[in-house]
Amino acid sequence: MAKLLNKTDDFEKFSNSSKNYKNVWHPEKKFFCPKTSDGKWDCPETWVNVFDSRYKEGDAWHYRWFVPHDPEGLIDLFGSVDYFVKELDVFFSRSALDTSNFLPNPYYWAGNEPDLFAVWLFNFANRTDLTSKYTREIIKRSYTTGPGGLAGNDDYGTLSAWYLFTTMGFYPQSGTTTYLIGSPIFDQITIYRDA
Repeated sequence: MAKLLNKTDDFEKFSNSSKNYKNVWHPEKKFFCPKTSDGKWDCPETWVNVFDSRYKEGDAWHYRWFVPHDPEGLIDLFGSVDYFVKELDVFFSRSALDTSNFLPNPYYWAGNEPDLFAVWLFNFANRTDLTSKYTREIIKRSYTTGPGGLAGNDDYGTLSAWYLFTTMGFYPQSGTTTYLIGSPIFDQITIYRDA
């Protein structure tokens, strides 16, 4: 917005601050970790505690992927595309071990907003096949027509919107004009818009 309004100072300020996530990336552990007020790392002893107070409504695995505005920068932090894909694949494959929608999943949790874009990160690593594989699994496992058919609080339609976009085979990258291509579950769709 600032760029479109020719507010160069604001654009530079916000562009620079959008990269601050790199300041809490632990380069050896390859996770985001809080720091103490004197700049020391305060990493959790386990990465899979969804009730760890260092993270809000999630754990280190959830927030490890939450850089929707800079997927390329996130991939760079992992050191290689192959390692990024391997770790993202672990995140999704381990989430399948917990089939409940009742409690938070310590890996991918379909009801947690920081996780919603994670499956689409495979697209940025040229592994759209894994986006397709895991979106299909998530739809099958986490969305039903019965009671508890959503994996969490729909928060003004957030989970429903994820489901609708994903089943249609595309998904918007927030803050951009980019739509990522996935694997639709329909043979044909028609979208009607008000004129």
